[in-house]
Amino acid sequence: MAGTAVVRRVPRAPDVDPQLVRAWARAQGHPVSDRGRVPLQLVREYRSAHGLG
Repeated sequence: MAGTAVVRRVPRAPDVDPQLVRAWARAQGHPVSDRGRVPLQLVREYRSAHGLG
């Protein structure tokens, strides 16, 4: 279908401070930007490492 845009929404990570996730990810050797959305996979790893589900 020409001209039809598909919009995919990326779920937000509730109850997780992005700055804490960034600091943790860097300490683990993951490259992560200072701004913008934190990749969901990193949030999942952070939550798992901290027993948050």
